[in-house]
Amino acid sequence: MAKYLFTITVVCGVVFFSNLAQARVVTIELAFDSGPWQAMHDWYFDAQSQVFHVYDVFYEFGLVDGRIGGVVDSDSTFTVIRHITNLTDVTWTGAQSWAVGGVGGGGRFVDGSAESTKLQTITYPHPVRIELCEPPPVLPGESFTVQYEFFVPYYPEGGFLNGFQFVSTPEPATLLLVGVGALVLPRRRKA
Repeated sequence: MAKYLFTITVVCGVVFFSNLAQARVVTIELAFDSGPWQAMHDWYFDAQSQVFHVYDVFYEFGLVDGRIGGVVDSDSTFTVIRHITNLTDVTWTGAQSWAVGGVGGGGRFVDGSAESTKLQTITYPHPVRIELCEPPPVLPGESFTVQYEFFVPYYPEGGFLNGFQFVSTPEPATLLLVGVGALVLPRRRKA
């Protein structure tokens, strides 16, 4: 009987301590500074799988600022999957994500973890920055996903806050049209 009691105690101890050792994101939330005319966002966090889904629909071309905040029970890594739809009238040839600022040292992208269904050339010029570029580009009306791992250090005072920015890059022809328009407008005003 003592042999069985010892075995059960050891098994329970292993299960208990393995659960303690598993780093987890306990709570998470997302906030954006963009208005509804620029972009719409929705999200949910699956605590069991530690996957954070973000759904972005962009109506206007440009920069979008957001903040991921939450609580971790120790240094943690979780997966972010962004489902992005381009409803602008601009073809995107690139995009960038930055992890900026943060409480307790902020977070960083896990090098080599990113993948995308479009803009499949991915570089990590800095631990807090991912750059994506074509091929293939993201045409107006198209959607794609970006998935990456994100590391967040434990912050004993209660949680973490990490800002991020997402920037889409227009195709060169669009930049050329904008540049020509900028040159033509001042001359028309003088006339």
